[in-house]
Amino acid sequence: GVLLKMGADPRILKRSIRTELMMSYGLPFAVMGISSFFSVGALASMMFTSLIMVNVVSVAVVFVILTCWYLLSVRAYERNVGISGGDG
Repeated sequence: GVLLKMGADPRILKRSIRTELMMSYGLPFAVMGISSFFSVGALASMMFTSLIMVNVVSVAVVFVILTCWYLLSVRAYERNVGISGGDG
């Protein structure tokens, strides 16, 4: 990548990539988790039942999916930038 040719440290680039993508996937997940807690709670009170396990399982499934997408995105981003390897 261009930044590597300009002398950027690959470890700093890796950390920047991972931080940027963590915010891109982590913040929406956090908002989803908080909003689903309240919306599923409201639905449960209207149904006069507990839906806590439904909420926990659905949030866990979304977490697993977003984690896979995050890891694939990091890998693709690092490959596009020209950083591949185990250091960092």
